Amino acid sequence: MAAAAISEPWSLELQDAVIGRAEGFRQHIPSLSLQNGAICFVEGQNGSGKTTLLRSIVGLLPFLEGRAHFQTTTPSINPYLWRGATVGLFENFTVRDTVRLQAMMGGVALSPDSLLDILGLARLAHQKCNRLSTGQQARLHLAPLFFAPSPLWVLDEPFRGLDQEGVALFSHQIQSHTQQGGGVIFTSHQGVEITPTHHVRLP
Repeated sequence: MAAAAISEPWSLELQDAVIGRAEGFRQHIPSLSLQNGAICFVEGQNGSGKTTLLRSIVGLLPFLEGRAHFQTTTPSINPYLWRGATVGLFENFTVRDTVRLQAMMGGVALSPDSLLDILGLARLAHQKCNRLSTGQQARLHLAPLFFAPSPLWVLDEPFRGLDQEGVALFSHQIQSHTQQGGGVIFTSHQGVEITPTHHVRLP
């Protein structure tokens, strides 16, 4: 299942932004400029602010100074697909119902069966999420990467919990998304075969 083409131009701009807490940790982001096709890798030590930066970009945390300015000619579409490092699934939902809910929340009409086959979860379609392994939950958590229309994917440790096959599957989808005009900003402690076009290095 190929990523949806992002035909309209878009951009994300940060200039002299500061993330962190009002009292305590502060991190200055001098500048960041992303457009169609961008792959931005955010790297740094634990506690350097990687997750804080991603959460600030999508609006889950306030910037202490500055802001993330996203521009597109189709403002009705949610600009960001956010996938945090913590897998958030409804424990008593089945795998199939979870994909259906994910698609509905993204405003996408989708029959889940073909996607579950791609994800390697077809035989578990009627299994409840709390019965899945860590790797299976991680695959389900990342299912929106196959249908979300958002131009910019903001992914915090997307490969955590995945086996080698899962890493390859979602790495390919990320590359497909950027080749189709989308963009990705991500963190990862794992070595992956994705070549970034941009780096943000946090001390």
